Amino acid sequence: FSHFLAPMAESSVRTAPHTAFAESVSSYLQASRSDDIAWHPWGEAAFAHDNDKLRFVAIGFAACHNCHRMHAECFEDAGVCSILRESFVAVKVDREEHPEVDSHFQQLAFK
Repeated sequence: FSHFLAPMAESSVRTAPHTAFAESVSSYLQASRSDDIAWHPWGEAAFAHDNDKLRFVAIGFAACHNCHRMHAECFEDAGVCSILRESFVAVKVDREEHPEVDSHFQQLAFK
């Protein structure tokens, strides 16, 4: 998790909305393909650009009821989408693909 603290390299590459998860096998990530948010999958690319923006990290999994509620009530809301697009690099993580990321954030949340 050193990339949370390390300076991020500049790059003009941005993943366009609707294509970031095109090749993902995760049904949780696939469900976000039509969102009006430029989601980035977890990985180096999500941290390699837009140094002036904070990262908004959403962690969930396909069978999670609250994840689906969050999606419906927040990520489909035009105002929320606008804020996420303008002020954050939005990163989506399937906890079943990256349990180490989920565990790290769970430990931080419950300290």
